[in-house]
Amino acid sequence: VTNPFEMIDKYGADPVRFYMMTNSEPWDNLKFDPEGVDEVRRKFFGTLYNTYSFFALYANVDDIPAYLRDTTGDVDTSNFYWANRLIGALADSRYKDTRAAIEQYQETCTAAGHAFVARVDARVAGKTYADSTPILTRANQEIAGLVQRETTALLGKVLYISSMAMRNGFHMSDNG
Repeated sequence: VTNPFEMIDKYGADPVRFYMMTNSEPWDNLKFDPEGVDEVRRKFFGTLYNTYSFFALYANVDDIPAYLRDTTGDVDTSNFYWANRLIGALADSRYKDTRAAIEQYQETCTAAGHAFVARVDARVAGKTYADSTPILTRANQEIAGLVQRETTALLGKVLYISSMAMRNGFHMSDNG
């Protein structure tokens, strides 16, 4: 028997909840595996956290790009928070079908982020704080643009995959 409070303390509530929602179909018994929760935490939530951390901690700039900063109470895909919430909501019931697209997104953003950090580090090496700030500000905007493009592409893929499984399509060509 697994104590859910221990799992939440160890991995956090969101990874446990996401794992429980995506691990099996709602009508099946839950096949709970703590290693599965850790995988969800590392692969899905870890990527989101690392992407955000890059912006929050890496570049000492005065402003965070609007895509990451401007989250409102209105659902809007022009910001990272809501785009990812929509991806999670759409992918939830079709996780097995959307998993490859999500993993590709994670790998693309992670690889691009590492390569980007290396390029920017080379550009600011030996520069003073004052000289490096404009470079880092531009770099923040560039990586935010990349993350926005990749997130929008993922949202489109997840929406397409999920909508193709709808029982009632908006148009006859939606489901076939």
